[in-house]
Amino acid sequence: MKVIFDSNIYISWIRDNQYTDLLLNPYTLKYMSAIVLMELWAGAKNKSNALIVEKLQQVYLKTNRIINFSTNNYISVGKIISEIPNNLKSKITISSFVNDIFIAQSAYNIGANLYTENKNDFEIIRNYFKGLKICYC
Repeated sequence: MKVIFDSNIYISWIRDNQYTDLLLNPYTLKYMSAIVLMELWAGAKNKSNALIVEKLQQVYLKTNRIINFSTNNYISVGKIISEIPNNLKSKITISSFVNDIFIAQSAYNIGANLYTENKNDFEIIRNYFKGLKICYC
């Protein structure tokens, strides 16, 4: 089974050693969204965290399992943003929400289950990716 983890899963693992069983499950094929990698680097505020992100990055780079985006993906995400209902338009001014759309696009592109702690945003986003499997932790 293919899986992608949202940034918050890695952050909870780094900070509090949560989700170790999930992250080390030998029966899953793990991929990383390039957006998640960007968010992890943005949050690596000290050498210890940077080293952890570097090690994670190396594993995904060596196995060619970092999901990047095509022009069509950017168009798709742009269309989703334009379709967000007026009562939720304030969400699209928050970069993390837009990043979450890209993370969902990554999982959708490869048919992976997406693991996240962020139920609020992904309940909105899942409406635009029919068949996307989201697992809330």
